[in-house]
Amino acid sequence: EIDPTIPNIQRVYDAIATINNTTQIQMVPRTNQKDYVYFKENGADSCSSFVGRKGGGQTINVPDWCGRGSLVHEILHALGFYHEQSRPDRNKSIRINWFNIKIKSWFNFFRKPFARGYGDFDFNSIMLYPSYNSFAIRPEEPTMVTRKGRDTWNAQRVAMSVQDLEALHTLYGF
Repeated sequence: EIDPTIPNIQRVYDAIATINNTTQIQMVPRTNQKDYVYFKENGADSCSSFVGRKGGGQTINVPDWCGRGSLVHEILHALGFYHEQSRPDRNKSIRINWFNIKIKSWFNFFRKPFARGYGDFDFNSIMLYPSYNSFAIRPEEPTMVTRKGRDTWNAQRVAMSVQDLEALHTLYGF
């Protein structure tokens, strides 16, 4: 279901089309399904979703600033994906600068023992935050850097990476 009050609603349809056209997952308009995703307008709040199937109506929050790529990111959360920086093996590839992360946002960087670990750490994943992000105490300093060389990166919200697609196919048995 899609809240009809969402401004620029086409970005939601575009995110759904991205999932439908690049994966074997097919999102369809709700008729009488017990479990479903509900895209809801929420003003200036976060672009967010629960991770994994919750049961019943599962809300994906859609503020005005949340674009197609970020909505694909949130749909992948609903499908069971955690952030790439939450992988249990992430410390082999990146270093978290905890002293520059707002305490209320630490959960976005916690390692999850069950987070996807398909293949090597994926700097091209649509599920990876940028080094410089809104959770920083000091925005001019990164919250994450590479383990080797302490380089930084930008997030990409254009398309799912090859590894994102492979992980989705593995997770759902395609």
